[in-house]
Amino acid sequence: VESTDGPLLILAGAGSGKTKTLTHRIAHLLDTQLATQYEILAVTFTNKAAKEMRERVAQLLAYRRDDKAFMPYMGTFHGICVRILRKDGQYSGVPSNFVIFDESDRTTLIKQLSKQLNIDEKQHTARAIGAIISAAKNDLITSAEYASLAQTPTQRAAARVYPLYQQALKDHAALDFDDLIGKVVNLLENNAEVRARWQDRFKYILIDE
Repeated sequence: VESTDGPLLILAGAGSGKTKTLTHRIAHLLDTQLATQYEILAVTFTNKAAKEMRERVAQLLAYRRDDKAFMPYMGTFHGICVRILRKDGQYSGVPSNFVIFDESDRTTLIKQLSKQLNIDEKQHTARAIGAIISAAKNDLITSAEYASLAQTPTQRAAARVYPLYQQALKDHAALDFDDLIGKVVNLLENNAEVRARWQDRFKYILIDE
């Protein structure tokens, strides 16, 4: 908790107190004024975990537990990426008013595009094609790059759908969940000014895995 200089890694099993240590560490950073709540990036995987982290830190410091404005950069990976894209996404071609397509939206759109391309839905389901596109995005593989990687019939079908899917998202001013992280990676890799601004913003980055 009191180690505040340089990197720190905690490896411990479930229920051993990793999150408790992290939340007490954040409280310590704030209480000793080593950082403000706006200078700490705290990331976890689920909304439930993020909410619990915020409530624990608020309780330790006697803040209102339901104050959503407290610790604005505490959240999930996707949630933090949404905040970054709302603020600076225009530098990577993402409009600030973008909407987010969920799994149902994605499946519906892929069904429409598959029909447009005369792809047999029974042989290559929208869900299977969506999973392939999702995996490619998580590996930061663009639609143009994926075209040369597809091997199986369903992968080749996905390679045909992928570029049309991306164009359709763009036409709807939309991103899917996989885009949220990929677009931020692209933004930070390719825009030095934006990258420097976010690097300068945070004094401490804490990740609860």
